[in-house]
Amino acid sequence: MNRFLIHIALFVSILCPAGLSAQGGASPFDLIPRLNQQADSVSIAVSSNPFDIVPPIASSNASSSAPGFSVTKKDTEQSARDRLNILRRFQFAAVLVMLVWMTLLFIIFRVFIVKVWDAFLNENILNQLMRERSPGSSLAMLLFYLYFVYNAGLFLFLSLSEFDQHLHDSNLIGLLLVAGGIGLYLLIKHFEWSALSTILPAQKELSTFSFTHMVFNIVIGLLLVPVILFVAYAPESIKIYAIYTGIAVFGLVYLYLSLRGLLLSGRFLAQNKIHFLLYLCAAEIAPVLVVIKLLQNIAQTA
Repeated sequence: MNRFLIHIALFVSILCPAGLSAQGGASPFDLIPRLNQQADSVSIAVSSNPFDIVPPIASSNASSSAPGFSVTKKDTEQSARDRLNILRRFQFAAVLVMLVWMTLLFIIFRVFIVKVWDAFLNENILNQLMRERSPGSSLAMLLFYLYFVYNAGLFLFLSLSEFDQHLHDSNLIGLLLVAGGIGLYLLIKHFEWSALSTILPAQKELSTFSFTHMVFNIVIGLLLVPVILFVAYAPESIKIYAIYTGIAVFGLVYLYLSLRGLLLSGRFLAQNKIHFLLYLCAAEIAPVLVVIKLLQNIAQTA
């Protein structure tokens, strides 16, 4: 029995070192990686100083492309939408002023509007309206004339905005510049007609033409109301035709005014050709050049 136990102990002592050596050796079924594992290039230094500042480690998965372009594009689109919203709100306020002003004029001076329209169509009625001028009719004439200046400025302002042309960053200042330029041009024209009537031998003709010019401009101011509404609120495909319609209104009415002016100046033109040429240069061409130059200077300094 003792001999049998001794043999078993010897057999176990022989097998145990062999098993341990087999576990420590390489197995033919182990998977060996083909690429060596790369160490992290960013090493963090460990310091014992508690006041050291350790910079943050950027993630290796972060994109290297800068997002500045997309952010700038979004900001540009947002600012464009904001400018468009501001323009629409100002456009609504300007059109509302136009409609309220027209309503008050029609309520207070309804009879005067009929007379102005008849004077626009008939020269004899125009001369009669000129002879029958009174303080009340002069006030109505002034208010309607200012209404034309406002409507002409608003039409030109909306037309420039449609083509993305702005005289100033502020919509109100831009409208005032356009309307002020038109008003300044008309003021210069009437002042020149008044001055030339004292110099040239055509006082009656120049006074009548100045009054005719006021009547025709009043009619243009009223005709521009539906045109401005279309330019402001019509679909984009129709707005351009509304702008062309407004330009056609100006062109046709002023062509009609020129014909009336030629008929009015027939006697003066036949007897004073040189004076008529001087009138064209001084009263028709020079004011346009002066106003254009002033508007350019104001737009550059604004």
